[in-house]
Amino acid sequence: MFVSYYPMVEFVGADNFEGNGQMASIIKTREGKHLRPGESLPIEYVSLPVDLYTHVVTGPYAAGSMAVIADKDDLTTMAHHGLIRAYWKKGI
Repeated sequence: MFVSYYPMVEFVGADNFEGNGQMASIIKTREGKHLRPGESLPIEYVSLPVDLYTHVVTGPYAAGSMAVIADKDDLTTMAHHGLIRAYWKKGI
């Protein structure tokens, strides 16, 4: 999702994307740091599907952070995540 010509969020295809169509996007705090396991989930994310990023995407550089998990066709969840980030970053 782009706001003001730069991406607010990025979704990455799950390891089994071809089979399940899942995608993941890191959740960042209001301060722009990755939300780590065990940290409080911001209230804005309570209604969104959330899991550990490495439960969906693995590899040597996969972040050990919390992520929004969405189906490839779930544009509502993706937009919700992007708008939260835009609001925090730009105050829109």
